[in-house]
Amino acid sequence: MNGNKNGGIVALNIMKKTIKTHNSNLSFNKNSVVKTLRDGITWPKRNYELYKIFCESYDYCVKVTNYIDKHSFEMERLEIKGYVGDMLQHKYINKNIISYNQMQDYNIDRMLVNKIVRTYKKLYVDCLDFSMQHLPLGEYFFHVDTNLGNVIITEDNQVKIIDPDSFHITNTLINPIYTSECQSLLTYAETAL
Repeated sequence: MNGNKNGGIVALNIMKKTIKTHNSNLSFNKNSVVKTLRDGITWPKRNYELYKIFCESYDYCVKVTNYIDKHSFEMERLEIKGYVGDMLQHKYINKNIISYNQMQDYNIDRMLVNKIVRTYKKLYVDCLDFSMQHLPLGEYFFHVDTNLGNVIITEDNQVKIIDPDSFHITNTLINPIYTSECQSLLTYAETAL
């Protein structure tokens, strides 16, 4: 099993029932996944409750079905075709832009690239709007680990944002990971379109 550049899981057909990532254990059931955070990492109940409200409005979020405790929760199991972060690793071959054949390997077409960019860009604005409706002035509810390894394509070509425990309340509008990854995504989209 290989890891993507961000330490996530890239196996599309999971053979094991439990997988370790860099900061959690994922236990796979038929229709769900239980994520147990390690190394002192927690997901506060307040963040979970806000996430539940947030994802009711946005189908691009992985659904959390059960909050077990601040270290564990259960979420829907997604049939993952690929990670956008991994797709970006293949954008240059011998210092040339990604080739048409490589795009076909991932079944990337203009519609899918458009959907990826729109979803990624929309996430920031949706979080900002949500924060204005549900939090006091100066607090923002954002996905704080918006690296492209946390954006996946499902087998039915849906774009999903994963790692729900990375949704946190912050006191700043600036998310350096989002800014950097957004630039990478736009560069990739330009080559793919």
